[in-house]
Amino acid sequence: IPEKIDGIMLLAGSIDPDLSIKSNQIALNELSERLLYFVFLSNKYPDAKLLYSGGSSNIFSDINPFS
Repeated sequence: IPEKIDGIMLLAGSIDPDLSIKSNQIALNELSERLLYFVFLSNKYPDAKLLYSGGSSNIFSDINPFS
């Protein structure tokens, strides 16, 4: 990893939105290490810009984000 990092991007996929809604708390899945590395790298490179790309890619989800 270079000495200077301009930005860190976290891609969606570590949170299960359907289960999170049903359980009324954040439900992580098998990709949750992404969140841990995001926090680790953001602490290691405090001047880096942070970008979280979130949302569900499940087009058949019964969750309506606009309700």
